[in-house]
Amino acid sequence: MSDKEIEITGKTVLGISVLGLVLVASILYLFTPDIQTAGDLIGCLEQNGVRIYGAEWCPACSRLAESLGGYDVVDPIWVECTDEQQRCQQEMHGSGVPEIQINGQLYQGSRDPEAIAEEVGCSIS
Repeated sequence: MSDKEIEITGKTVLGISVLGLVLVASILYLFTPDIQTAGDLIGCLEQNGVRIYGAEWCPACSRLAESLGGYDVVDPIWVECTDEQQRCQQEMHGSGVPEIQINGQLYQGSRDPEAIAEEVGCSIS
């Protein structure tokens, strides 16, 4: 092996992987709201007519639910279309999930918690 070649060993790959996981976990920790704050946000969204139609098998739905605090937290405003297919067919305006509605009207803005909250006048602490 010449001086210019880099030898990549299992230890190197493992070290880089662990460093990447630590970085991702740190970012998630910084930007994930705590349960009380997420619960307060969901309560405000519910009071202001927000309803989300989704399915746990849908990656975009999972990301949206997790950004709002997780499936347990979003339950008051979440309609699980896997379990409630008929309701979703009757109430949804579009054909795909996740679908966000505000007082029965299709919301087409950004799907991040801050934008949804701002749309209905809720504040994120």
